[in-house]
Amino acid sequence: MMAGDASMTRVDWRLVTGSTQGIGRSITETLLRIYPQDRVIMACRDTQRGAQAGADLTARTCNHHIRCERLDASSHSSVCDLRGCLAQTGAQLRAVVINAAKRPQGSEETAQGLELQIATNVLGYLWMIRELSRLLLANAQAIVVLTRVVNVALHWAGDLGLEHLQFQTRPYDNDTAYWQFKQANHMLTVTWAAKLGSSVLINACHPGDPRTKLSQGLHSCCPCASHGSLGSRNL
Repeated sequence: MMAGDASMTRVDWRLVTGSTQGIGRSITETLLRIYPQDRVIMACRDTQRGAQAGADLTARTCNHHIRCERLDASSHSSVCDLRGCLAQTGAQLRAVVINAAKRPQGSEETAQGLELQIATNVLGYLWMIRELSRLLLANAQAIVVLTRVVNVALHWAGDLGLEHLQFQTRPYDNDTAYWQFKQANHMLTVTWAAKLGSSVLINACHPGDPRTKLSQGLHSCCPCASHGSLGSRNL
């Protein structure tokens, strides 16, 4: 290949949230193996932990095309900062996997006064889709390819109550919150699929029942918390 041809080589970027452990880390490793020529971005709250996870994944996959960017999914300003960083670097964003989630045992609030689980598990999904879809659409229009968003959303979901979403007037329950907010993820997926049209494919996926730190924090009535469920594995 001539030196001038190197600049014509296309490099796609794929971003994963909640990528330092569990499902997100497994997805990141898979992307590094499947797309060795492209870039994978680990978007994580703790960049020091992200750097260590990235080094471990580089050693496991022999792929150094990985970078870590800070993201607090419960903060709209943090999501906007991430979008600005990606736009500034000229990242040709091809795919976004939204996986970051919180499951506090008790009610907690963000600095903005939002209940932590809804801020991360619902609004975080909304903000990520809304802000990064601009980059995905621009990339899709520029090169006529299908870009995509994948929302990690369990099939263990339902009974979303639109009143008192932040448990202001009812006792906080971890299982109830997680159950309802995963339904919200499915609803967001359907809504944004219609809004974005055919240029950006957006799906919600059930990742199976792996044994992760998050699933261990849920009560036994949640199927994904059962260590005896069929096909479950440690991540």
